[in-house]
Amino acid sequence: MNKQGKIVTLEGAESLVSLARENFKKISLDRVHICTGRFQDILEKVLIEQGNIDFAFIDGHHDKDATLIYFEKIVPFLSDFAIVVLDDISWSKGMKEAWNIIRVDERVNVSVKLGDLGIIIISRVIDQKESYNFYLI
Repeated sequence: MNKQGKIVTLEGAESLVSLARENFKKISLDRVHICTGRFQDILEKVLIEQGNIDFAFIDGHHDKDATLIYFEKIVPFLSDFAIVVLDDISWSKGMKEAWNIIRVDERVNVSVKLGDLGIIIISRVIDQKESYNFYLI
């Protein structure tokens, strides 16, 4: 809205990159950069190029260990107040375990479980620690 932000998205499948570009164009989003490649192969390079991140949405490689690795790689690049959303946190036993580790991490100030989405706030300016669970019917 203020023309300052940008969206950086990672996509492993070239066919989905084309579809994403079309969709971004349809809704007039022009500050979008799509990085093509496997998450585990390109994440670190993308993070270094971006600098501070205010919002991250993690929706890939639905595996406990991979999710924890991605979380650890992203945290150092988060701004002083950042939101991280993790998708499919109830998808498997491993993803449930990953969510439970992340939500109690000492760097996490607020965690919200909203169905299959896990939302965390990491802030270097807030001292409080809170956790919420919302059950969707």
